[in-house]
Amino acid sequence: MNPNPRILVIRGGAIGDFILTLPAIQMLREGIPGAEIEILGYPAIASLAKEAGIADNVRSIEYAGMANYFNPSGVLDPDLVHYFSGFNLVVSYLYDPDGFFKANLERSGVESLVTCSHRIDEQGAPAAAQLARPLEQLALFLENPAPDLPFSPETRARAAELLGPDAGEENEKPLAIHPGSGSPRKNWQVSGWKELTLHLARRYPRRSLVLLSGEADR
Repeated sequence: MNPNPRILVIRGGAIGDFILTLPAIQMLREGIPGAEIEILGYPAIASLAKEAGIADNVRSIEYAGMANYFNPSGVLDPDLVHYFSGFNLVVSYLYDPDGFFKANLERSGVESLVTCSHRIDEQGAPAAAQLARPLEQLALFLENPAPDLPFSPETRARAAELLGPDAGEENEKPLAIHPGSGSPRKNWQVSGWKELTLHLARRYPRRSLVLLSGEADR
């Protein structure tokens, strides 16, 4: 691999899926020093990696020419061919059951490709660890599925405005809980969340609990 390789991480999905992929992206950042990392995804979500200092650029996945990459006989957009061929390594989390996307990336000149499952299937293993596991073929092994991301002082200041002046104190950092998901079948029962929040309140009496929700949770 080049001394300063360019790495593309392709990650669609909602914000929860992306957050669970952040440890894998951080592992790429730390495991391949000097690499330029770009995220191909939904900018409003993927920009989180750039804010966290573990990605350099973000590009929108909502590009018309992408559709033909899922067609085994599609005519590939020349701009996308040039784009994909400019990376030394591509890591894709896109759903590609027939391998058409993989084959078309190879047609575009992508020589090093790591394909990852977009789903969390294994019971009992941390989701972040499952999403990072395919990178073991690059000799990268995830040690911490819940890393401390190096957000900029500006980002931390904006968080403090929302969460209060003590949000930056180590012993008083808020504990954020997101009880919902985009699919009701994946939701834990309310009684379980109630028991967990009471346990956290007793164990960390100086920390506030922040409940997060999205549009689907309503």
